[in-house]
This record gives sequence, C-alpha cells and structure tokens, in this order.
Amino acid sequence: MKFSWKSLNDLIDLKNISLNKFTNNLILAGFEIDKIDTYNNDCIIDISITSNRIDTLYLIGIAREISCIFNTTLRIYKTNDYKYNRIKSIENTTDTELLTSFKIHHRINSLDTLKSPHFLNDFLRRSNLKSGNLLYAIQQYIKLKWGQTIFFFNLNELMDNYHFINYSAIYIKTNETNLIATLRYKNQIIYDLSNSNSNLIDNINCKTETQSILLYSSLYQAKHIIRNSIDDLLNAYNETIQLIVSYSKVTIGKLYTYSRNRLNLINLLNISTNEINKILGPTSEQSQKVDKLSKKQIYILLQQINLQPKYDYSKKLFKINIPLYRSHDLYRNIDIIEEIGRIHGFHKFIDSLPKKTKKGKISRHAYYIKEIRQILRNIGLNEVLNSSFIPYYTEDNNILQIYNPMTEEQSLLRSNLISNLIESYKHNVNQKNTPIELFEIGKIFYINNHNCVQEQMHLAGILSNNNFIRKTWSDKTEKINWFHSKGILENFLEQIQAKLRWHKIIQDNIDKQWFNIIQISYLNKTIGLYDNKTNELIGIFSELNKKNINKNDSIYIFEINIHKLIANIINTKHLDYIMKDYSSYPSVIRDISIKTTKDNEIENLKKNIFNMNYYKECIYDTAPCRGSPARC
Repeated sequence: MKFSWKSLNDLIDLKNISLNKFTNNLILAGFEIDKIDTYNNDCIIDISITSNRIDTLYLIGIAREISCIFNTTLRIYKTNDYKYNRIKSIENTTDTELLTSFKIHHRINSLDTLKSPHFLNDFLRRSNLKSGNLLYAIQQYIKLKWGQTIFFFNLNELMDNYHFINYSAIYIKTNETNLIATLRYKNQIIYDLSNSNSNLIDNINCKTETQSILLYSSLYQAKHIIRNSIDDLLNAYNETIQLIVSYSKVTIGKLYTYSRNRLNLINLLNISTNEINKILGPTSEQSQKVDKLSKKQIYILLQQINLQPKYDYSKKLFKINIPLYRSHDLYRNIDIIEEIGRIHGFHKFIDSLPKKTKKGKISRHAYYIKEIRQILRNIGLNEVLNSSFIPYYTEDNNILQIYNPMTEEQSLLRSNLISNLIESYKHNVNQKNTPIELFEIGKIFYINNHNCVQEQMHLAGILSNNNFIRKTWSDKTEKINWFHSKGILENFLEQIQAKLRWHKIIQDNIDKQWFNIIQISYLNKTIGLYDNKTNELIGIFSELNKKNINKNDSIYIFEINIHKLIANIINTKHLDYIMKDYSSYPSVIRDISIKTTKDNEIENLKKNIFNMNYYKECIYDTAPCRGSPARC
C-alpha cells in the first residue's frame, strides 16, 4: 500500500510528528515499511499490509489506523447526504445475485464538462496513476481513498427504445465455482469484477460527449469479500456525487438503494479488566504506581481504537461495539486484548514469564505410559513410531477411510499397530539390522461391534532373534521360541505389576479390533490376555504366520489395549514402615534358651521374664523336642 505524506496530512494533523517518529511507531504497531521515496517535495511511503488487515488497503483505512496509534483526530469532512428512495428487498432475485447484499445507483443528467481538476490529477500522479477525464479521475480517487469502486455507465446506451432503464436488471453473476464475478445488464457483461485491470465495454463506457450517466455501486456479502462497510460505501458515494456537482453543472436524479437484509449488524463483546491483565501482564513503565493497566487506561485505549466502550459496574465488564470495517479481524476477546497491547505498545509490558512455585501433577495414565516405555527399553526392546495413516489395501468395513486423503498411501486409518511393526521388521531385515525386537505405543481406529467409531491407545511389539540363547558356552546359539517370547512378556507384566489372566481365545464374543491380528497368526500358537474382573480380552500374544512375511524366521507379536492394561495394575506395598523416635538406649536383640521342667506352665514363665524387664517382645516356641527346653 502506497500513500503520500501530504495526502495523509489532509486527513490527520501530523505537523508535530516527524517522519522518523512516524515510521518507528508504525513499525512497533505491526506494520512493515518497505520503502520511502520522494516525489515533488512529498514522501511516498510503501507499507506491507498483512492479510488480516485489508481494511488498511486504502487511504481512509490507513488514516484510521494512524489516528489510533498517535491518538489524533481523523478529519473526514461531511459531504451532502443526498436523499434517496429505499426499497427494502430486491425483487426477482436469482441465485446468481446472492453475491451482493446492497446496491445503490443514481441518475445524473446534463453533464457539461468532463475535464479533470488539478488536485485530482496531482493526487493520481502521487499514486503513480495516469490522469484522465473527470469521471475516470473521480473513480480512481474514490477507489484509492475509500476502497470502493463506483461505476459510471453511459445511460443512453443502457436505455431501451422507450428511453426506459430497468435498474433492477443490473446485477452480479458468478460462475459455478464463484471464482469469476461479472457485472451484467440484461445478461450483457459490462464489467469483469474479478479482474482489477478490466475496462468497461466500449459501448457502455462514458465518452467525452456523454451527457447522461448512471452511477452504480454494490456491497458484497461478507463471505465473498471481507471489506463490507456500508458506512464507507455511502461516504464514498456521497463524495463522488459532490465532486461531480462541484466540477460539472449537472442535474441530480433520485437515488435508489436495494438491500437484501439488515446491513448495520452490531457486533458486541464483553471483556473484563482481569482478563485483559491476565493475558498482557504487568507493565514496565516507571511512572506507574500500579503494575497493571487500570480501568481508566483500558477505557482510553478502547476509545482510541474506536470500539465505543461502556463499563458495566454491576458485572465489572467492558461492553464494546466492533465497527463494521474491523468486524473481519476483531470478533474474539483475545483479538481485543491483542489490539490493546499493540496500541499501548508491547514494549511497555514486562516480557518475562511469572515465577510459579506450584508443581504440576502428572496423571496416572501418563505416569504408567512413561513407566511402560522405560521397562520395555530396559528389557532390550527398541521403540519405533509409525504414522496412523496406512495405504488402501482392503475392503474391510471395520477400517476407517479418510474423506480427502493427501496421497493414496495415506487413505486409511490403522486398526492395529502390528501391521506397521511388520513393515518395520521387513525394512530392518532388508537393511540387515538384527536382532529385531521392537515395540510401539500409539492410537488405533476401528468400528466396534455396535458400529461405533473407536479411538484407543495400544501397545504392540514384535520379537525376532536368531541368536537368543545358548545352553552352554560350547553349544551354538538358538533362536528365540514361543516360550522365550511369552517369558519376556510375562517379565514385563510382572515389572509393571499388572495382574492379567492367560487363556485360549474364544472368537465368539471378541471385539472386531482383534480379528485382523488373529488372521495373520497361527491359531494353535495364539493366546489371549484377559481382564481378571470383567473377563474381557484386552490383548493377544501369538506367532506370526510366515505367509505374511515370506521368511523362515520365527516372529512373535503381541498387542495390548494400554488403557485396560493400566486399569489392571495393582501397586503392592511390600513393607509397611512405622515411624517413631529412637530410644535413648540402644536396643539389643538376642535369642535365649531357658531350661525348665515340663510341669512348669509357659504363662508363669512369661510373667517371670516380664517382671525382670528384660524383653519387650518375645517369640515363643511351646513345643519342646525330646526334653529340650522351651525356647523364648
């Protein structure tokens, strides 16, 4: 966006602000200045506009923003507000006309001159535009200043044989994809709206001898074009007529508007002072007594942004009204907070994070997943991570398909982890990486027996080792077998303290998530892990069928529902500690034997010992063997 310093000073009083201060404050407010050129004792400033601030793509928009940054008054001179006839709804509206929500047109007769004045020509030259006749200069001037396009049509060419023009026949039409919009009159294209360099059709264009013209402009639906301020459109239209009246003797006809719905929609937001200060934090200004923005400061900043704030003392909230030209990027509380910080200056806030002494608490689920990873690594397994997307390979109805996959290799969601681990095994075999002992923790997706989509966390592993064990040092190493692999899994379950039941799988009532794993395994070497309380199948351990890998190696796989595994973990406390103070005298523990007769009762013996205060605790064996004394 290019604008001249003189043109900006016509709208804002910047006499006391130097160009250097102007550029620095603009940069701090989030605008990047690309270049500053000089032209006829004027400065042409080129600013990069972000995609969310298209309201600053024209002179009035950038002037509004600069008036907010420097807290100065925007000088917009009020033009004559011409009376017009309102038509509440558009008649005979077709589906192709849904692009517009407001249309306005005016008939002007008896144009006596089309010569452009000097101030318009100078304005266009400062913007690197060629000057032309009066109507062209006004059209370009209004477009640069207000961001609105006003069309001038040769009225004589639009009239029929009876000198009558059907105003409602001027409409916007789009193609099927809404990518190309054209302005038409009775199905005749008169302007291509999708091409900014498009010219009017020759027989509709206003020429030097044109005496009667039709002014036309429209407001687009917000879903098509974001810049949809009705106030800017009416101001631009009124200034257009004012310029035509000022520089040409004309006769003004009636002005008509067609509106589809209520345009001045009010967007209200409620925001509290605590919410603002919680996000922005304390300020670093030395002159402030308090370390956060006060209500008065926030109120002034909201007024400076033209949000029309009102404070509700009962609810302790600011009620703000979002202007139409900012409704596209200010619609959440966080947007308002960011705008307050930007206008106040982010450099005025303390950028360090607050110190927190309170420690967070890890959930039981996250704690045990971390423990499971650590135990499996200590056992000797390597963790792998695979994508949840898999290529299309089956017509299985239990597997979920992606509606819009990026590639064919990512068209399905995996229903188990074993399939990816098998691919990892094949890759490592091709790379001659042995032994292969892998595990993975990840999510699976499937449709259960009740036709409901399920997303669960699983643990899976694959074991293959041709040099696993040797009985003696002189013997050759042996392959890992079914019992060795089951022992590794049992060792893991023992270390995690999970109490599960091993049992042969009954395929009648199991969930669909386990079917694919059973199909790729040897049935006589498949065993299930069941929940002790619910008798539900929560995992499978089996030997992989060699048809799936085309290898002679023995490969063992397991997959467990990790949520249900954690639910079966029972922490056992091996020791119960009793905390008490140390005695002043050291304690001595000794075994003693006392000889006594068989007629002496043990209770009398205990009383005699306790009366002597020798023992605090005794363990008695009251079954003497072959005349040996009773042992205390």
